[in-house]
Amino acid sequence: MPRKQKQYHFIYKTTCLITNKYYIGIHSTNNLNDGYKGSGRNLWYSLKKYGKENHKLEILEYYDDRKSLTKRERDLVNEKTIKDEMCMNICLGGGGGNSEITKAAMWRPDVRERYLAGIKDRVFTEEHIKNVKKANTGRKKTPEENKKRSTSLLLYYQHNEVPEETRKILSEKSKELWANRTDREEVSKKISDATKEAMWRPDVRERYLNGIKNRVNHSGENHWGYGKSRPEETKMKIRESNKGKVRSVEFKQNVSAGMKKFRLEQRKKSPETKLYLAKNKNTYTQKV
Repeated sequence: MPRKQKQYHFIYKTTCLITNKYYIGIHSTNNLNDGYKGSGRNLWYSLKKYGKENHKLEILEYYDDRKSLTKRERDLVNEKTIKDEMCMNICLGGGGGNSEITKAAMWRPDVRERYLAGIKDRVFTEEHIKNVKKANTGRKKTPEENKKRSTSLLLYYQHNEVPEETRKILSEKSKELWANRTDREEVSKKISDATKEAMWRPDVRERYLNGIKNRVNHSGENHWGYGKSRPEETKMKIRESNKGKVRSVEFKQNVSAGMKKFRLEQRKKSPETKLYLAKNKNTYTQKV
């Protein structure tokens, strides 16, 4: 059944009376006094910070239907408008709050900077944090939610460097969660299988190869642990973590193949081996 059309369609401009910043949007309603102030992301933060009473909405133009309204918004909220420092719009008009246009615009440097400036003073109350935790405790995310989160994180890390302090916190939390799991072996196998499968997807493979193209060589003297010996405490932890583990045949074969490859590469680097290889490369390879 098609949605019933609203009676009024108009373009509005909401201005914050404290900062003089403004937002231009569209609204359809049956009641002109419904208290609506706007739905833009930066506008929402402004409403939360300064209160609805400090924001004034004025109707700029009326239209007969939503389609005409959207078309007109596209004309008004243009490149020049969103570059205005006083404008709270973050993307071109005509797209809508949750569209692909908005998502793409959020990663433009100028839009991103304006967005972050708008939320820098945002403070979450203890009650809000408690409600979010309660709503998410024990809730299993759907594959669609996981995919959206993965895409969002990928975009974030492509444009931002994670602070060292954040890395440390994430590392500690991850270790704590992993230590308390009772199905670690099962999860490890799932992760391993999923990684192997993903590595042959063209998009993943391309990203991986691009990532290692300019990778710094950390072997030999460039390695962070070169010339250092592990503390006894670390050695003890490694021994304890490996005690009683039964290695599979596949694992042993992988280790063996890896060590052979490593030794071969090390031998190839020496002047004597280079000379030997030049004379009898096939024999040398067979011995290894």
